[in-house]
Amino acid sequence: MDYYPQHPTSSFDDEVTIEEPFAVLIHHFQKINEFVFSEESSDYFSQPAQALVCAHLKILRDFLKPIYEELQSAIQPAIQVNAIKFDLLWYILRPGTDVYIITDGIPHVCVIESVSGKRKKSMKPTKDVKKWSIRMWCLDTADGLTMSRKRRRRYIKSFNGMRDMVSLPVCPASVWDALDAGARRAQVLRRNSEYLDGLQNNQKGHMHCFYDGPDIENGGRHRGKVVIDHENSEIDKNTRFLSPDEHAKFAKYDNVYLRDQPPIIPKRRRRSVTPPYRRKRSISPASSSSSSSSENLQPDYPNNQCEGPIGKKELGLNEITEHQRLLIWPQAPAFALSTKKWMTVSLGHVSRIERSDDSIKNLQLDPSAAQIIKALSMQQDQSGDSWGADFIEGKGAGQVILLHGPPGVGKTYTVEGISEWLRRPLLSLTVADIGITEDTVEQELMKWFDLAEAWNAVLLVDEADIFLEQRKNRDLSRNGLVTAFLRRMEYFRGLLFLTTNRVGQIDDAFVSRVHMAIGYKKLSPEFRRNIWEGFFRKLERERAGKVLVGRSAKKFVLTSEWVEEIELNGRETRNVLQTAIALAEFESIEAAGASGERGTASASPQVVVVEEDHFRRVLKMSEKFHDYVTAIRREDESQRAKVRGDRDDDAKVGAADGRSK
Repeated sequence: MDYYPQHPTSSFDDEVTIEEPFAVLIHHFQKINEFVFSEESSDYFSQPAQALVCAHLKILRDFLKPIYEELQSAIQPAIQVNAIKFDLLWYILRPGTDVYIITDGIPHVCVIESVSGKRKKSMKPTKDVKKWSIRMWCLDTADGLTMSRKRRRRYIKSFNGMRDMVSLPVCPASVWDALDAGARRAQVLRRNSEYLDGLQNNQKGHMHCFYDGPDIENGGRHRGKVVIDHENSEIDKNTRFLSPDEHAKFAKYDNVYLRDQPPIIPKRRRRSVTPPYRRKRSISPASSSSSSSSENLQPDYPNNQCEGPIGKKELGLNEITEHQRLLIWPQAPAFALSTKKWMTVSLGHVSRIERSDDSIKNLQLDPSAAQIIKALSMQQDQSGDSWGADFIEGKGAGQVILLHGPPGVGKTYTVEGISEWLRRPLLSLTVADIGITEDTVEQELMKWFDLAEAWNAVLLVDEADIFLEQRKNRDLSRNGLVTAFLRRMEYFRGLLFLTTNRVGQIDDAFVSRVHMAIGYKKLSPEFRRNIWEGFFRKLERERAGKVLVGRSAKKFVLTSEWVEEIELNGRETRNVLQTAIALAEFESIEAAGASGERGTASASPQVVVVEEDHFRRVLKMSEKFHDYVTAIRREDESQRAKVRGDRDDDAKVGAADGRSK
């Protein structure tokens, strides 16, 4: 018998009942017919003990023949035009058939396990079914390393007349593939192959990628970098083990047992082979025959019986065949790096992250410091091959780099550039992510450090002042916070960056644990021009044909002494540019609207031009705010930091002067 999970061969050891429309027998009629008249059966039935079996088999064949022929006369014309009547759906949706279904707008492939129908009170077979219930399965992974089955269910409600097969919520894959010349199949294969290859690349079962699609778990849409990780996901997988009764009909497929527990089936004298848990008004046909004209709807599978106990075996990703790649479930749990939340992503909207040197090139670091950062960063990629100098196992195996200097000089951008250059996830944490009490800090740090180690991520604790400050005799709460951070940092095995603009307040214990410290000075006029030019290049690359900064406007911000006197840092420069663009876009829309009212135009211009006046107005507002804050505090930020002992921006700093273009 072919793949027919509803009817494992072990169920035929005792007396069984097969209800009309006799699906399992109709689907195997040709085999029954061939066997009755074959030489093999002649030899088999020549034995006296088998004479009764022979007689019964011939009676069964004679009984089924008119039913089968009547069904063929009705089904063949429909199959020729890829249409079907509702009461014949069970025939084309045969167990073992590959079918396309749509989940959250994404097509994917499942294998039919069973088809059952709920009937009206008249109880006429198939004629009075209100809807078909199709049980299917596909392949999913719980740990990113091995695959297991995932069950699905779809319903097809009753309809009148003929209906196009491709319009059904469950469509045989062979029908759709014939209509589009295999385009959908190629799309599904390509998507699933990229996903599996991504999971296999690091051999750890997770995938760093870019996502631009719906957040299926939480609603809304997400655009940004994510880490697909099944094992560490906090999303409920709703995993349910198969019961002993279910196991036999959900057993072997493609000669591999997938996460199935050994069946424990009690011996019974009489057993019906209709589906377990079937309600009284349910029937259970499946689909397809062996007719040559409909063979494309009925792929054959290995004999899938469950004879006795089996051991649990999982299918490794490297063992997956092309056909099994088709069956991958099109959703996965992922961690959004920007929001630091778990979500469910659709694999149809996932793309790989290509290695880019743009960010690292936009950094200006002392060459020796840049080499040291790269060396420490690359060491983490070598995992077990790197040597640890500490005599205590697991201690001091990570790399800790401290970035210190005034706000807006490129500390955070340095870490972002390093992570892009390494093509590794960036976990950027703040006090809000870690907490401020000793118990919370230690627990949260364990969670984030574990994720960073699992993903080989670059870990950044931004504005880490509260964790780095000196301990004091009377502040036990503060001391506990710093101690907890030190304790966890000591055993972290990854790449950790800490940033602060209050380096003078760092506890001495941190100083001895830092592998390298990079100091950033206030931006010079040359570096400020580099920052402006870097933003202009980025704007031209990403918004070409939509936004244009005028030549005079560029000259103004790059050469004006008044602009230089404002002493914008990198973050403030970005904000000024974004505000000037927003102002130019708003005025363009207003002008287009006014022109439209006069009948000369009805839409905004194709290209928005940012002029010098836009920058002047925004910079004037920024200058007023700077002057106001300085007047209140009587000192600028750099002077206040020096008085508090946080830092001295006029002194020479450590290993490097970091600058972002």
